[in-house]
Amino acid sequence: MTQDASLKKAIRARMAETGEKYTQARRAVLAEIRVGSRPATGSSYRDQVVRVRGELAQFTEGLDSTAGRERQEEALQTARRVCGDAHPATLTVMNKLAETLQARGDHDEARELHMRARTAHRRSREGLLAIRRRVLGEEHPETLVALNDVAFMRCNEGDYAGARDLQKHIFDVRRRVLGEEHEKTLAAMGNLAAMLLFLGEPDGARDLQEQVLDIHRRVRGEEHPQTLAAASNLAASLLACGDEAGARELIEQFLPAGQHGVDEENPHTLVLMGHLVSALRGLGDQGRASELAKQILAISRGQHGEEHPETLLAMIRFAGTLRDEGDYQGARDLQEGVLDVQRRVLGGEHRNTLHAMSDLAGTLEKQGDLAGAFELREHVLHTRQRTLGDRHVETIQAMNDLAQTLFADGEHTRALRLGEQTLKASKDAFGDEHGVTRATAASLKDMRSQGNGPKVI
Repeated sequence: MTQDASLKKAIRARMAETGEKYTQARRAVLAEIRVGSRPATGSSYRDQVVRVRGELAQFTEGLDSTAGRERQEEALQTARRVCGDAHPATLTVMNKLAETLQARGDHDEARELHMRARTAHRRSREGLLAIRRRVLGEEHPETLVALNDVAFMRCNEGDYAGARDLQKHIFDVRRRVLGEEHEKTLAAMGNLAAMLLFLGEPDGARDLQEQVLDIHRRVRGEEHPQTLAAASNLAASLLACGDEAGARELIEQFLPAGQHGVDEENPHTLVLMGHLVSALRGLGDQGRASELAKQILAISRGQHGEEHPETLLAMIRFAGTLRDEGDYQGARDLQEGVLDVQRRVLGGEHRNTLHAMSDLAGTLEKQGDLAGAFELREHVLHTRQRTLGDRHVETIQAMNDLAQTLFADGEHTRALRLGEQTLKASKDAFGDEHGVTRATAASLKDMRSQGNGPKVI
């Protein structure tokens, strides 16, 4: 059945069920396809959503107070009644209320509410996908968009193999229907490559991104923004494969030596420069890496200001080069500045804030402040366990980091036990060959050799 025939069939079915005229039934079916089902309401849906937004604004202050919690609970009930459990407005209130509960020390209740929000979001995305598959068919563009949303959702929940399979299906459909050189096919190739990279399959990601870059070069030319973006993505894969020299050679094809000819206004140029910093660090050229990282930071500050995400990323990168050179206090000052901004702007549980904490913890360890490092590592791990679950890649990385800190502090027994748990969790989640599993196994092997301890069961 064609996509048009499927749509007409759904419209006729609604007309028979509701008695609506064709135009009204068509509008309702299309709305269902776009946003999924929503509860029927007596008054205008838009008017009620406006009222819900008004209630959301009522608890922007005093979140730690009883009154703040009561307002949030009232807003949650209103959002559920008006919009349904899976509407973005409802999920926003649920997550805000969970943050308030967490701040008050009600950890179990906060964790339960976070899980309910994640479950509702999952059901909403999967329900929308089912509707589009049924009404529009498997290969309709809107169905593929919904498939892509579900793929990233599964990745965030730790179902990495399932996410990869969906991305591969999307790519296969795009290539068959649109051809290999179509913009949407290339985007699907890029998404699949990113998923493979995330899954610890950098060779597969590199092969796909080489194809993407070749097509962009041939079709759009060397200086097109999409060609630069493709080169940047391929460089990231080469770095993940451990091919720093190949990444450096590729990047320098697009970045002339020195500042002459470098387009500092092009965001893809700055991304390539950032990858070049990583390549230089991997090749041991710490002086040039630090110089280039400092240049990127100056450009970002001039273009975006001190608190822009790109500037914060540049600060993190420069701090890494300073730490490589042994300037731990310089790295710490930058990292503390990043963390202060992330906490204030994004909150204490945002993933960028947690990454900033992990970076700072690593520098504190270098300075010998193991107590400070342990406090940060423990907070990162507990937050990721609560918000992402035990099988998420970032949770497993946090477990491995904490084990390393414990070992450095002389708590070998606890460190080895946590290292064993981390390795088992990584094998269960990703398999034996994933990059995180290999890194975890190497860390555990290193701790055993240093501690001369037996295998912990």
